[in-house]
Formats: sequence, structure tokens, C-alpha cells
Amino acid sequence: VVMALATMQTEGALVLAGAVNPELADALKVHVDAELNTSLRMSRRDPTEEHAHFGDVLSRHCRYDLKLRIEAEPVRATLRQLFAGLSVLSGTLQALLGSDAELDELACMVSEPGARRQPVHPDTPAEGAEHDNMVVCTGFVALQDISVAMGPTVVWRGTHTPAAHTAWEAEGASQLERSEACVATLTKGDI
Repeated sequence: VVMALATMQTEGALVLAGAVNPELADALKVHVDAELNTSLRMSRRDPTEEHAHFGDVLSRHCRYDLKLRIEAEPVRATLRQLFAGLSVLSGTLQALLGSDAELDELACMVSEPGARRQPVHPDTPAEGAEHDNMVVCTGFVALQDISVAMGPTVVWRGTHTPAAHTAWEAEGASQLERSEACVATLTKGDI
């Protein structure tokens, strides 16, 4: 936990290999695929339902931010495995966010073949963070192996601080020239 915490505080990103076992990742992927098909069908039938099923994404073509229901067993099983006992993830998040942290959003980013790369953007604004303590963490669990050919998420080290967000607002993407890009090629089950 100590090393993971130090990495998150300095780099703003961390990979925990094998955080979810492959069989559970497969079960969650089957669930996500079924939910995506159902949600797309429901949204096409009634466009006013779209926001109930999907979050906003910057590049919509073949990309979905599918909202997940915590009551669904594959979702619950994955959360149980991620946060069981004194896991590295659980300990790190508690140290970063406090023991009273809340789950704010539970969703799955789905990018299908043909999806365009999203423009570079901060996932979460650092508004209200007058200090360097994190107030939000975003996690991605790989439900399949993620290769460079798939257009994985890119994370820029050290851009998680309020100072980096201020620079982003002033300079835009040019401020990233001072940071190292990390391409999130992951193995199924990594977070």
C-alpha cells in the first residue's frame, strides 16, 4: 500500500496487475455487452431515456459510457474482489480519499472498432481542491487485454494536481509537453 500510495501521489496514476481474476472479468464483460445492447435498444425506442443509460463522452462515434447498476451480480462480485479485506486498492484509496469516500459513478467505457480517439482532456476538474490531496479517483478495470492497436487510454504523469489543472486551463494540451505520456496497455483484470 505504501508504494502504491506514493505512486498515486506523485504520478497520479497506478496499474495494479491482476486486480480482478480473468474469469470474473469475462463474466463482467458478458454482462456489459448484454447491458449495452439493451440500453442501446431502449434509447433508440425512446431518446429521452438515453441519459438514464449513458454518460457523456467527447467522441461519441462507436464509444459509450455505459452506466452500470450496482445491484447486478457481476458488478457486485467485481467490487467485492477489488475491495476485499485489506487489498492494495482499498488501502490506497482510503489513504488518498479518506475512510468516508463515496462511490460517485459506476460505468463502463466501451469503445467499439472504428471509434475515433477522444481529444485530450482531464477526466475530472480539480475545482475546490485548494491543496494537493486528491478528491476524486478514476479507475478502469480491463475486461479484455488492451493493445496499442485498440487505441488505449493515455495518461500523463503528474497532471492530477490542482497546479496541473490550472496550467491546463491556461495552456491547454501544450502543457502536456512537460509530462510523460503513459499508454494504458493492460492485461485482462488489471486496474
